[in-house]
Amino acid sequence: MDKYELISSKVVMKWGKVQAEKYLALPESKGERSIRGIHVRMLREEIKQGEFLTGHIVTADLAGRKIKANGQHVSKGLLACPDGTTIRMLVEHYRIGTPREFATFYEKFDHPMSTRTWSHILKIFVAATDKFDGWPHRVMNLCICAIGFEVSGRNQKYKGKMTRIERCSLLEEFPEECSLMFDFVKPPKASKHLMREPIFNAMYQTILADAEMAEIFWGQVREGYMLKPRQPAFVLREKLLVTKIASGHGTHMTSGRRVPHNEMYAWCIHAWNAMRDDRQIDYLRWHTKSPLPKAK
Repeated sequence: MDKYELISSKVVMKWGKVQAEKYLALPESKGERSIRGIHVRMLREEIKQGEFLTGHIVTADLAGRKIKANGQHVSKGLLACPDGTTIRMLVEHYRIGTPREFATFYEKFDHPMSTRTWSHILKIFVAATDKFDGWPHRVMNLCICAIGFEVSGRNQKYKGKMTRIERCSLLEEFPEECSLMFDFVKPPKASKHLMREPIFNAMYQTILADAEMAEIFWGQVREGYMLKPRQPAFVLREKLLVTKIASGHGTHMTSGRRVPHNEMYAWCIHAWNAMRDDRQIDYLRWHTKSPLPKAK
């Protein structure tokens, strides 16, 4: 059987409050996103003014249990309309094998006016796996960004592009690497200067080069304990504490000058390579026209 199988599909010309209430009474999938009031109110006004054309209600049979999969917002909007209001609705029911397959199925029902964001997709994926309980969303996202950049660039299957579910699946495909990166930023209070995308990208590259040395190096950059001036980890740590990236993940983490992603990444790799070569350094620089360094 495919990951999900369509069991029934029909168009109901007059879908009203009774049907909406029955749908909303069904249990939710684990990890389902919360209802957004602003979207419910928008749909309510569209329905009242006759501008809403056709809705899409989706239910799923997961392990013998019928659950909601799509249509909560439009159902809530319909309930807020005057009695007797009805709309046309496409009603579909699917059979799904496992919670993990439901995560893939969940991404299928996206809509420009109610986009299932990256956060929603990651939440439903994590709920389906039961392997990442207690992991901060931000850490998982940064791990995925670091590994995804590497994987999508060298794997012709993706040709530089990955679906959101494929990106989420990297957590399962590279559990040891993700666990190490998570360890590198514990405890959180001591790791704020590390919670940036280019730094996680560098972390992943150092893990590929030498996982044991990476654990030592990033522990030094995190804590700063017993470091001396001119040690690569010391110079990098001091630099990261007073610098923020120009945009994206980690922009707000520190005060100070802004630098591009590539520059901060290059600092990290230059410091790592200096440590590997047992060299002391006085500063970290990278020119935008220079090629990005590779981790030794």
